Amino acid sequence: MKYFKSQKNKGPALSERSESKGFSLIELMVSIGIFTVVMTVAIGAFMTSSNGAKKSKSLRVAMYNVNFAMDNISRDLRMGYAYADNNPISQISFVPYNGVPPKVYFRTFTPPGTGKNTRIERCENSISNTTCTSLTAEEVNITKLEFVVSPDPANTSLALIQPSVYIVIEGEVSTSAGKESFDLHTLASQRNAK
Repeated sequence: MKYFKSQKNKGPALSERSESKGFSLIELMVSIGIFTVVMTVAIGAFMTSSNGAKKSKSLRVAMYNVNFAMDNISRDLRMGYAYADNNPISQISFVPYNGVPPKVYFRTFTPPGTGKNTRIERCENSISNTTCTSLTAEEVNITKLEFVVSPDPANTSLALIQPSVYIVIEGEVSTSAGKESFDLHTLASQRNAK
């Protein structure tokens, strides 16, 4: 049988080896500090980006609402006839294409006593009552709604000219970032010859 001799450890002493391997406490604290700074900056950039996206989305939704109101007004005016320039200029009435209800009009309206934003309303006059529906949302404040009828309905010598209405909507949209103003213009020409 063969006997093996035990060999003595010829490497560096145990105290020397423990000092040369791993991180010191100072190195660990510095690396954690750098990691914390980088993560703080990254999270701040992410939060800024996220807040910007939310503000952009709320503004886009409000502007879709204003565009919907403009499209609704211009479509109804194109299909209607007998435009009446009402006083104030921020209101117009007309007869819808099928005559039901007998009269429709658009106007601005501020809910009384609420201090809320001015809105655009579509109102229908029937024989028994008047029904109004708001076309714009609460966060939209209409500062100017203007209808310019051409030719002048009172001038009967121009009765053969196709009537048109120039529509102007100005206002501001309230978002969490503040207020953004807008200015929309369009022209609606009567299609229904009566």
